[in-house]
Amino acid sequence: MILSCGDALYDVFMAPRSEPGLDSGSGEAGYLKTGSIALDARIGGSPLNVGVALSRLGQPTGFFAKVSTDPFGQNLLAHLETEGVETDLCVRTAMPTTLAVVALDAKGVPTYSFYTNGTADRSLEPAELPARLPDAIRVIHIGSYATALEPTAGSLEALVRRERGRRFISYDPNVRPSIVPDPDLWRARVAALSAQAH
Repeated sequence: MILSCGDALYDVFMAPRSEPGLDSGSGEAGYLKTGSIALDARIGGSPLNVGVALSRLGQPTGFFAKVSTDPFGQNLLAHLETEGVETDLCVRTAMPTTLAVVALDAKGVPTYSFYTNGTADRSLEPAELPARLPDAIRVIHIGSYATALEPTAGSLEALVRRERGRRFISYDPNVRPSIVPDPDLWRARVAALSAQAH
């Protein structure tokens, strides 16, 4: 089994200006001037997507993160379970689900705004790590912005340090300067976690 760990969020897409009923005028962000915005929320987070993709390929897969009990989090876990991804190790919290708001310009180029302060997937504490992982887990995959935001970053690093001698470690940095703008912090995180990866 492959255990994927890290981000669990919703990508919230704002309707582009070219859609009917939207302002295509002077560039007021290109969205409705009525105070309404059309939104389309999709489950995301690269480690979560890895887990779903591997499950669809027939690979036994689990997901580990701190997941909200809010409606987004409930739907997120239901989606994983429907996709055949085990969620038994997930930690639940009343903290909200992370949102990544995606605005597309007239050419379809995305701009991301991340809402991560006080959210579930970035709040995993070391004490919330599973005391023991199931023997069936042969690979641990960690990734994305969760590996740079404390306390989740330190918790995931502690997990892979603890398990490195027993399981294959995979790491996808997916550097997001819009979330963590400090390049030195990213360099330090990538160096520390790359040293644990196989």
